[in-house]
Amino acid sequence: MGGGDHPPDIDNMQIVTSDVVVQEEDYHADVDETMDVLMINHPLDYVGMDKQGTHVSSLYQSPNGSKYWSPQVSPSFKPVVGMLFNDYEEVENMFTAYAEQSGFSARVTAYKKVKDVITHKVMSCSKCGKSKAKPIDTLDTAALLNTRASTSHCTDCPALIRYKLIRGDYKVLLYAFLYVFDRYNMVFVPFTGVDNHKRCVTFGAGLLCDETTESYMWLIRAFLNVHKREPALVLTDQDPAMKSAIDKTFVFAIHRLCMWHIMKKLPTKVHADVLENNDLRQRIHKLVWNIYLTPEKFEDRWASLIKEFKLTKNSWLTDMYAIREMWIPAYFREIPMCCLMKTTSRCESSNAAFKVNSSHANTLVQFLMCYDSSMDQQRYNQRILEFRDANQCPVILTGEDIEKHASQIYTLTMFAEVQKEIIRGKNQCYIMNVDVVDGHTVYDVSHMNHLSVYINTFKVRLNNLEDSYECPCLGFTRNGYLCRHIFSVFRVNAVKEIPGRYIKNRWRRQILPPRLYDIPSRLSVENSDLAVMRSEVMECVSVCIDRLSDNLEGLQLFAADINEIKNGVVAKYPGKSAANKRAGIMEELIGKVDDVSLGLTPPHKAYVTKAVAQTRGWLDPVRRPLRSPRRPQGCAGIATHGVIMIPATAKNRGMGRPHLPSSCLCIKNPMN
Repeated sequence: MGGGDHPPDIDNMQIVTSDVVVQEEDYHADVDETMDVLMINHPLDYVGMDKQGTHVSSLYQSPNGSKYWSPQVSPSFKPVVGMLFNDYEEVENMFTAYAEQSGFSARVTAYKKVKDVITHKVMSCSKCGKSKAKPIDTLDTAALLNTRASTSHCTDCPALIRYKLIRGDYKVLLYAFLYVFDRYNMVFVPFTGVDNHKRCVTFGAGLLCDETTESYMWLIRAFLNVHKREPALVLTDQDPAMKSAIDKTFVFAIHRLCMWHIMKKLPTKVHADVLENNDLRQRIHKLVWNIYLTPEKFEDRWASLIKEFKLTKNSWLTDMYAIREMWIPAYFREIPMCCLMKTTSRCESSNAAFKVNSSHANTLVQFLMCYDSSMDQQRYNQRILEFRDANQCPVILTGEDIEKHASQIYTLTMFAEVQKEIIRGKNQCYIMNVDVVDGHTVYDVSHMNHLSVYINTFKVRLNNLEDSYECPCLGFTRNGYLCRHIFSVFRVNAVKEIPGRYIKNRWRRQILPPRLYDIPSRLSVENSDLAVMRSEVMECVSVCIDRLSDNLEGLQLFAADINEIKNGVVAKYPGKSAANKRAGIMEELIGKVDDVSLGLTPPHKAYVTKAVAQTRGWLDPVRRPLRSPRRPQGCAGIATHGVIMIPATAKNRGMGRPHLPSSCLCIKNPMN
């Protein structure tokens, strides 16, 4: 329960609340009551006993890898709601002893005083509360370099007791004991992808009551009902329930396992003497992460590696090799964009962003509000990147025409990737030989690393009739942009622009309509065709003005063109009256216009007595006589003889009294 002995796994703990703890006669025979509740709601698997020093806990694990600890503590140490104590010190000594038996430390975190007498106290785990460390995007290398080591050890542990003073008896009552936590015990499942800036984008999310195959199938069907099409590739961890749901629900999507979750288990699955006393770890990582290997080469090198280190009897390595088609990059080389996501690190980064605004103590409504805040932040970051692409020019390093062309079509983020390939194709690739085979020109391109050490040779085929290029590294298929080997051939053939067939729309600048970033579109208002077209016209004018903001001559020419267009529009399309404009607005809002004309009648006359008028301040008998036989100037004609005329001052209007369209308020005087 406390965070004392399990700091690496405290973030993975699932949480529920309990207000009553029942003592058990034999704590060795039965599992803690809370774990019984969890076993009913979740398909937990008993892993075994987890011993940290002298502290023993029953360890359970859900299908997605979330861990649960049930401390094995004698009932004599366990707090029970309703217990009475002689003083506060006795309660604190009891909970401190329980904390020591469970593997965490405790401290008094809050108290309440009434007339200098402490009436209530709260004692919590010493690691309660949230860390003040600033959240870090693990995908941002610049952010990682600027981080400082933190001494904060807060894990938001909720273990606590609440106790209060009973007046009259001078006893202390334990009235709340919280030891496992989560108000709803629900699973948050986001669908995360990559946008045209290579940033995380959330396509949707769901809350599940459990982690069973049926629940995941329901969520996937809901996802398909909204998006209408399956993704090309789905990346998850080794959750058997999720795998079964994906196989049963998706028809065309390819399921792939996270490589990081698999490789992080290597130190626990291979004997330490074998793993640390030689270069096995480095060689295995180099083999499984190699994106240039074919399946045949991978299998040959894996077999030789297993034979060399005598690991043929290692069951875990044998099982991972049996499912190699689901996680080794060599088996995904021909899937478009397969290298965008090889691990679930993007999903983990997205989850971290959601945790910034949310907490386990939130209600469901609060969580949804926090989710909306996170999505708004994601959209805001997207607008910043789009604005940067529209107003910034990247730095050209090689000076070649093809690099300038790439800077005009790709987003700044993707241009940096393409620019690296252009530079490497110039400095680290050389044409060794040129042949003609079956009408195709074949270039032997040498591949070297950053130290100019020869690595491999790739044969790039040029189809002169179709003007198409093929490289065995499949860089364009894997990443969506050309590889260094083809750029090296471009340089030899003096190609100045990237062919259109090798430009993926998903990496282009401003591929999304600008109207998506308008406030009406973000708030889901004014989505009609007319409103969309107005937004696009305003966006075009705004872009032109931004481009010409510091160019006087250009602005003058643009103003002349706009005036010419305006004169043509005014001459061709006559203006509408105010009534017609209002009718058009009403038609756009409600979908139809009511042709029935409504006659407006004057409001009913208010009959009041003189005493009421004087009491409410409507009449000053000294300054405004009651009888006024003639009509005041500016009256609308509704008042008659014997009427009290009250000027429509700002004071009278502010009091909520009915008034006429004229400059006076008319009230019938029944006394006359």
